[in-house]
Amino acid sequence: MRAITAIAFSTLTFGCMQDPQITRLTTGEIPTPFVIVGDTNAGLVVAGELRADGLTVVTRLNGRAAGLTEFCTGNADAMALNPGQDWTPAERDRCRAISEDGWSWSALSTEKGMGFYVNYVFVQTLIDTANTTF
Repeated sequence: MRAITAIAFSTLTFGCMQDPQITRLTTGEIPTPFVIVGDTNAGLVVAGELRADGLTVVTRLNGRAAGLTEFCTGNADAMALNPGQDWTPAERDRCRAISEDGWSWSALSTEKGMGFYVNYVFVQTLIDTANTTF
């Protein structure tokens, strides 16, 4: 009995300690938590703006190249870029090549000028919800 309790507890603890996993949504709902990757400065600014609009946000700001991979493979909901920056044609091609199921993205700019790529499935809901950010 103690062994079964210990296994159940360790499984529950392990499950709670893992990073939030993102599943591609088709309903147009904003994921909770909303995961942002990409450039550190831009990501922190956008995360603060979205939190002020009431969203639960998790950041994994690991730089542009790693952020592109995480976002384009569906393991993050958005990618933040520093002001005045955009994806290069090579980055767009790379994202298309590694994305699953041919999903796509929308490019936005926040009120504070941060570039922000978002999964197109919930972009309109995000804009409507985070009305002081965009």
